Amino acid sequence: MLARYVRETGDRGVLDEIVPYLEGPAVPEHEDTWIVTPRPSRETGDVYEHCRRAIEYTLRHLGANGLPLLGAGDWNDGIDALGRKGIGTSVWMGFFFYNVLDGFAPIARERGDEAFARRCEEAKAEMARAIEAGWQGDHYALDFADDGSPIAMHNAMTTGWAAYSGATDYERAVAALEGGLQGIERRDRILLLQTPFFEHSRPYPGRIADYPPGVRENAGQYSHGASWIIDGFLRVAHEAREKGDLEAARSLTARAFEIYEKISPLKKTDPENIAIYGLIPIQQPADIYDGYGHGGRGGWSWYTGSAARMLSAAYVMLGIAQVDGELRVADELFEPKGELQVQSLRIGDREWRRPE
Repeated sequence: MLARYVRETGDRGVLDEIVPYLEGPAVPEHEDTWIVTPRPSRETGDVYEHCRRAIEYTLRHLGANGLPLLGAGDWNDGIDALGRKGIGTSVWMGFFFYNVLDGFAPIARERGDEAFARRCEEAKAEMARAIEAGWQGDHYALDFADDGSPIAMHNAMTTGWAAYSGATDYERAVAALEGGLQGIERRDRILLLQTPFFEHSRPYPGRIADYPPGVRENAGQYSHGASWIIDGFLRVAHEAREKGDLEAARSLTARAFEIYEKISPLKKTDPENIAIYGLIPIQQPADIYDGYGHGGRGGWSWYTGSAARMLSAAYVMLGIAQVDGELRVADELFEPKGELQVQSLRIGDREWRRPE
């Protein structure tokens, strides 16, 4: 997020802000979790150094397969038992860390920290190789448990991030997107996991199994996780356009909008669907349930994280971007994006209209 903020706003002064570190007791080895109230340390550092240390910490905590250690969970904090022995690793966190390294290397180089920029680039290349341990033939696994067994089911996180992160080439990214969706795409929602966990699941994932099947993270739609699939399609669409393959670019963009509609409330407003959905259709909920008895029911409305992610994905789909504080709108704004056809766009006192 810092790299994105700097890239979009041009505000590099944030890197020089001095803030304290936090300190508190470490989690004892015999405990899975430990609740503490950290306090500000007397030691301070600028934001750049905070980020540098976070990256160095992760580089010191990679598993035998080169992927980040899973610890108490990946993006999904309910998967808190797979890495309790300190061996399990996360394919998704590998994609995420690749993206972090990719964004931070230019910042380090710009600040004259060439040695760390090179370290980020070398680690990025190693992470791209390590990620391939998770390839399942048509999609990427989510995690590896302490015993080495993969959580191999189709899932939204590695489906979207395989393309969004930039860690894979164009062909593999497209294959991972469509292959991953085979297990999680439904008529009116995109599931986080292909199948739910149960108390008897092996390897046992953790407290995520306490949720009913199809509710929230346990194989329901978790909107802000699924939304990265939209960004993934749009990234490969951009690559296709740059290569001159306009037909593929249009097809991939149309697919992005199709996924956007399934995640959003846009087509849940007719009397039959909204009676099941149960929420005000202007809200982007955190989750939509799946499974017998509650399939299609919306949950946790007014969730700002999901709304912000869907808004961000919409900007990318429309080709609206900010670079170094300058607003840019893509030339293909008025090209059809599947069922979406932009007629006009207004931002502040600027307006774009579709040519007659």
